[in-house]
Amino acid sequence: MSFEEKIRVAFGKRGEVWLVELPKQLEKIARLHKLTGLTPFSNLSYNYVARATMKGKSVVLKVGIPGTDFTNEAVAMQVFGTFGVPQLLFENTDSGYYIMENISPGYTLNVRFPDTRTSVRLFVEQWRRLHDTQVPTTDLNQLPQIERWFESLETHYDAIPEDWRLEAKRAKQRIHELHQTTILHGDLHHENILWDDLRGFVIIDPKGVVGHRYYDCVQFLFNKNKNLVEFKLKVELLIDEHGFEENLLVDAIKALGTVYYAWMVEDRDPVVGERVEMLDWIMSK
Repeated sequence: MSFEEKIRVAFGKRGEVWLVELPKQLEKIARLHKLTGLTPFSNLSYNYVARATMKGKSVVLKVGIPGTDFTNEAVAMQVFGTFGVPQLLFENTDSGYYIMENISPGYTLNVRFPDTRTSVRLFVEQWRRLHDTQVPTTDLNQLPQIERWFESLETHYDAIPEDWRLEAKRAKQRIHELHQTTILHGDLHHENILWDDLRGFVIIDPKGVVGHRYYDCVQFLFNKNKNLVEFKLKVELLIDEHGFEENLLVDAIKALGTVYYAWMVEDRDPVVGERVEMLDWIMSK
């Protein structure tokens, strides 16, 4: 699915209008910030992202549809600022854009380290960078609770098998009753962990939501699997080699994995079928 198709499916008429106005907005931003050499990334999803030069420095411009979700990203980047995310150089979330430092060469985790065992170990290192430091309560209060994501278990009723939906709700409730929350990345997977030659791994595109830290493992576990065997291996490595609590991790995968599945169905994601076998297995545990 192309960038334009993704925007139309996700945002409807509002997305259509945004796409029409995007070229003029890019021209305005480039003039205002003296950006040159604007070059979009090849794997655009729900935002326009491009490398550029600003005052002789390589930067990245991200432009999205203004709203709560886009604003939360900028807030999360500021909160995570000392824990390996790019520095935010300028933000205007009311207009739906921000400028951040560039990451070079920007190889994704799976490209730099394709071996599953190695990528799991390095993922855990980045996950701990985000979550082993206490986040001030004032920062937690700036962002929404992940509970709102689980509304999809009801609103996407037809997209989810009934037994999955019920088990996901039970798993979510068990985690909720722990009352253990922190600021989450919300979409932490291979392609949001990039290699920089000066700093090592840098984490990009935080969604900015508050919930249990185990939820930040879920996208990584489902992402970039050749088959069910690899998915199982990643889950088992987190538990057996990296000390994750099995019941809690399984609950996080059941709960949030079902939400992600519903969103993929809604977005007509072409790889949604690959999730079925993995979810079937995790639901059996």
